[in-house]
Amino acid sequence: MTTTRTGVSSGICSLYMTSDAGEAIALLHDKVMSGDLVLVKGSRVVGMDTIVTAISVDEATEQSLRQLE
Repeated sequence: MTTTRTGVSSGICSLYMTSDAGEAIALLHDKVMSGDLVLVKGSRVVGMDTIVTAISVDEATEQSLRQLE
């Protein structure tokens, strides 16, 4: 089981439990917004590195996305 925690800028945190890394990634894509800070803690055995890669955006991509808004 993978636990996913998202925080919003108001300081409120939410805890979500998912069955695998793929489900966590889908959830995070729906919940995490640009500028959010996400702590991903766990092992590679359960796919935490996959989650980090999937939700990470490099600075150049971030700037391109801001220009589209």
